[in-house]
Amino acid sequence: MKKVFPAHHSLDIEPEILIRMREAFRNLKADGKLHHGSGTFDYGDWGVWL
Repeated sequence: MKKVFPAHHSLDIEPEILIRMREAFRNLKADGKLHHGSGTFDYGDWGVWL
């Protein structure tokens, strides 16, 4: 990932969210879920739909 563009709500996000996002994506990859169609993953103040 090279850029993060907030899609909803506030455009004012804290930089530390990038650390949490990195860890979440690492965990998804380790669990074999980092691919299209694997689902929606909610992390509280952010989420991803793959």
